[in-house]
Amino acid sequence: MDRWRPAHDSRRSPGGDVKESKGRLRSVRDEAERRETELCLDEAAGNIARAARLLGVSRPQVYNIMQKYGLTSTRKPKVVT
Repeated sequence: MDRWRPAHDSRRSPGGDVKESKGRLRSVRDEAERRETELCLDEAAGNIARAARLLGVSRPQVYNIMQKYGLTSTRKPKVVT
């Protein structure tokens, strides 16, 4: 008995195509990447270098992610009180 096989193996279930599950994983991963990038850009007030540090990637990579998902960065003015 293969004790390491998950109880539900989508590759073997009726209609559970391996290609479909890879597509789902990719879409979930892409959505998470887009959402996290947006959150970090908001937290960084549109500062790309700071957002890159928050994400743990390079600044050019943030630009690539932004282009991939059609994101724009509008720097928000600092509020001085």
